[in-house]
Amino acid sequence: ADFLLFETLHHIVQQLRPITEAYAERLGFMHQLPDWKLTQAWMDEVAEIKLEVYDVIRSIRPLGSVALNLSEGEIIGKTAAMYLEDVNDEIESTIADIEHITKMAVTLESAHRRYRDKKTNDTLFALSILSAIFLPLQFATGWYGMNFTTMSELEWDWGYSYFKCVMFCIFLTSVVSILLFSSGCLSWLCCLTA
Repeated sequence: ADFLLFETLHHIVQQLRPITEAYAERLGFMHQLPDWKLTQAWMDEVAEIKLEVYDVIRSIRPLGSVALNLSEGEIIGKTAAMYLEDVNDEIESTIADIEHITKMAVTLESAHRRYRDKKTNDTLFALSILSAIFLPLQFATGWYGMNFTTMSELEWDWGYSYFKCVMFCIFLTSVVSILLFSSGCLSWLCCLTA
């Protein structure tokens, strides 16, 4: 009867090994992909794997307690107790593997989060650059669009050409200023305001 108990527990633990290997292989495959290929559907799969792995750990821990109590107790013989200690070691090894799988899932989630944050920051940076270029142009357009009679430029023969030149100069100044500032040539301006 002792050997039957050992074989039953040993067989249960052996059936858990392919489960952990399958999860580890799937997460290992995802971990090798570049960040931009990790879609939201895959991140949902990672979250689902984490939940399933937590359920497996929650199911295994009582089995480890049973094997430990049986091996330390007086209920079974010493030979079977020695085998049950091996079963308990296998259970602890399986739990350690599953905790490693959980860490792999957390690493994938944080990598995806970093990629999303970088993508958002890049988008906001591009929008800020466009705003910095076109905001002065909108100001000039609004200023000359007021049509005050005291604005002598409106009555000039070349007034529209003058307006286009002013707009081009504002555009060029904005673009050059952004390029110089992003390359570090105008970084001294930041020191003046600090």
